[in-house]
Amino acid sequence: MKKLFAERKYEKEEEEFEILNLVKVYSIGVIVLGNTYYYILSGPLQNLDIVYEWISSPNFLLVIVADLQVDVFYWITGFVLSFATLKKLNANGGMFWAHPLKILFQRYLRLLPLYVFMIFFLWFFMGLIGG
Repeated sequence: MKKLFAERKYEKEEEEFEILNLVKVYSIGVIVLGNTYYYILSGPLQNLDIVYEWISSPNFLLVIVADLQVDVFYWITGFVLSFATLKKLNANGGMFWAHPLKILFQRYLRLLPLYVFMIFFLWFFMGLIGG
């Protein structure tokens, strides 16, 4: 938990990787924006003139490339995770630093707060928004 909220996630010689966190956050924002508009456009539409205005707007390009941002997000996440795994394997002489089930359990604990938040969001706020 301490490493998750640390100010610096990388050591001094790897501080170039800090920019990858920015790209991941940008990708997440574009993905959420794109999925929101895809959800709106997949429902029953009543005013096609508004939809035509959306599609002809230059800002709508962010919505169109949202599915490509998913690939960028997965690629960067895979790169960072494989780099961290190889770094730990190198530090331990080629041996895993922990049992593989312990690694999976730590990953589960890292993702659990996000799942709990999304379930709470869908349960509480979507009823207020009208979704």
